[in-house]
Amino acid sequence: MTLNNLLGDECPTEIAQLINAIIAQKATNSLDNLDAAGQKKFTDLANAITNVNDLVTALQALVNTKLSAEALLEQNGYIKFSNGLILIWGVVQLPVNGVAYDVVMPVSINFGMAGFCTPYSADIPDIVICPYCTGFTRTSIKITYDYETGHAYKGTGTNLVSWLAIAI
Repeated sequence: MTLNNLLGDECPTEIAQLINAIIAQKATNSLDNLDAAGQKKFTDLANAITNVNDLVTALQALVNTKLSAEALLEQNGYIKFSNGLILIWGVVQLPVNGVAYDVVMPVSINFGMAGFCTPYSADIPDIVICPYCTGFTRTSIKITYDYETGHAYKGTGTNLVSWLAIAI
């Protein structure tokens, strides 16, 4: 049994690479030496991957047809409704230094109405950090990642920011 026979073409590249890396660590290029329980685990994994792919496809179809919307359902994505309203979201790593950065959005807009940001990773010890939206262009949201002054922190770290924008 080979990995391709087990998972087929439906397996995302990242999953195939991960499984191939596991196999390589075991110093074998095939799954022939797995017992029945091991083969069942790999089959279950392949089925789970297929089920997730089917779910994402179904969700995309639901958004596109039932809600009359165009969507990119990824970590940095959007839903663009037929009436022009757009919900856009993403995650980005930014310096925590009080400077505004243009973060490219996955879809262009005409007008940004609201932007919301929150830290997506752990705080920096002993200070308060706060990302916030400071404006929009047609292709980006401006995010400033500010921090509390008067402490030992010198504004040299980075942190993840999760953001959401409402636009037309």
